[in-house]
Amino acid sequence: MTSTTNWKPTATKLTPSLDKETGNLWACKIAMVLLLGMQFSLIFTRAINWDEFHFYGQVIQFSLGQLHSPLQTIHVHAFAWLTSIPGNYIDRIIVARIPMFACEIVTIACITMLARRFTHLTNALICALCYLSMGFVLQHGMSFRVDPLVTSCLMAALVILARARWSWWVIAALAALIGLAGMITIKAVLFTPAFLGVGWMRWNDDGRDRTMTVQMILAGLGAVAVFALLYLWHNHSLTTGSFHVDESATNNTAVARSAAGNPADTSHEARKIMTRSTHDMFFLGVPPYLAMIVKAASLAPLLTGLIIIAPFVIARSRLASAARLALVGLWLPVLTLAFYRNTAGYYYAFMLAPVCVACVPAIAWLSRRFGSWLIILVLLVTAFPVWLKDDREVLGNQRAVVTGVERMFPSPVSYFDHSGMISTFPKANGFMTPWGLERYRAEGVETYRRAMNAGPVPLLIDNDYMIHAVLENPEEKILLSRDAAALRDNYVRFWGPVLLAGKTIAPKTVGAHEFLVPGEYRVEGAALTLDDKTLKVGEIVQISRGAHELANQGSATARLIWNEIADEPDGIAPDGRLWIGY
Repeated sequence: MTSTTNWKPTATKLTPSLDKETGNLWACKIAMVLLLGMQFSLIFTRAINWDEFHFYGQVIQFSLGQLHSPLQTIHVHAFAWLTSIPGNYIDRIIVARIPMFACEIVTIACITMLARRFTHLTNALICALCYLSMGFVLQHGMSFRVDPLVTSCLMAALVILARARWSWWVIAALAALIGLAGMITIKAVLFTPAFLGVGWMRWNDDGRDRTMTVQMILAGLGAVAVFALLYLWHNHSLTTGSFHVDESATNNTAVARSAAGNPADTSHEARKIMTRSTHDMFFLGVPPYLAMIVKAASLAPLLTGLIIIAPFVIARSRLASAARLALVGLWLPVLTLAFYRNTAGYYYAFMLAPVCVACVPAIAWLSRRFGSWLIILVLLVTAFPVWLKDDREVLGNQRAVVTGVERMFPSPVSYFDHSGMISTFPKANGFMTPWGLERYRAEGVETYRRAMNAGPVPLLIDNDYMIHAVLENPEEKILLSRDAAALRDNYVRFWGPVLLAGKTIAPKTVGAHEFLVPGEYRVEGAALTLDDKTLKVGEIVQISRGAHELANQGSATARLIWNEIADEPDGIAPDGRLWIGY
């Protein structure tokens, strides 16, 4: 099926002389290679973001048959192979960044092709350079998370909608890309204005042809059908265990084998995600990430200026009205910063892709006045310090912690941490995002104590300022008071950021202590009395859950510490940062 009219754009392109365009193309290409080279190096040197650990953790859960959510987890099928390659979690996430980098290259190509619909090649390439040189995009555009995947799908769909000659294959491709994007992440809906604007332009380009109307409707219905089919297939793979349970993903073979027989309650999890998304995705008032918006603007002052003036330049441009409306639709996603909650640094790699295309008239206006060379130079000058100042020491700290924990616990144990840093171990608490903690406090359920009562949680990793604040400051209100007290009273520092279940008993004290982590403990520091039984330094004792009386009659501090570790970590514990902030 093909449209009855050939595609002939009615919009006037913003075009300079051929000689001037040719003279600037090489500058654009060289700048693009430089920026891509800088970003490619960050794949191997930039610290793993907490979201990347969480994203990889979903792959691990799927490989073990423990993934329960059918929404926003479709990526686990594409990355299931990660669990079988050599190395630890850090190595595997770094490898996974390479396909994400490829997705970003697709996005950059799509930005160029879509911008080419409105202008000449040099300006189109500058649109792509504006995107890639933006600080947050340079840092997070190749991150192992949903944004590179969904952005490449949606931008490819926009290019098809704007430029392809329609046929059954084109309709199928458009439907597949949009449906897949919706399964990757619900926030794909934030591109709706872009699709409406570009769709309107294309419909007008084809003379508002009835056949084109039917084709667009079919593409929309097809996208819904693809989403539904992918959901049913993915949900089936979770509920029936029709996947490969990979014992290599964890050293605990029993855990892997038992997981295959535990079908997941996926419908309940899907309802929870939809409820949370509709309730918590948006906000009214001051943006929770206002400081990050300010930082984003400071990292890309030229792009910020272009975005601000874009609507005015679009309105005054010589483009046809349908093309101007398309550019407005592509620009509108920037307004999501005013109502969409989850707009941390990585969000800009998603949101800015269509917005940079919308800056075409502003770029053309600026190029005429100052020349393309100057724009390209400014973009490079603002991007280079972001790349240069990236803290490359943090990745080594992360490796040390992961390696140290694996040495201590060859078989997985339950643990608390911020984001799931030890991906093959069962994480006993939720992902400690501001959004997640807000919901946790609103519900008022003591989930940390509940987890400790459900089974031993011998490991706590102090890998975020929120955990550190809870441990060091009893006045902090980050966690519910009894949950916070449970962490402070049941763990002692063992090796840098690694804490083990234990108690510290001050000299000349007697009192009852609640043990929430039953198991084998070792006495350190000084002899003490446990429930009228005298214990010497180095002695090992089995302690049950519940209240026990501890007495330290000596002059030195004593402590009981979890004894069930295979070996101590090698080397000195890292004392630097474990994360890079946005």
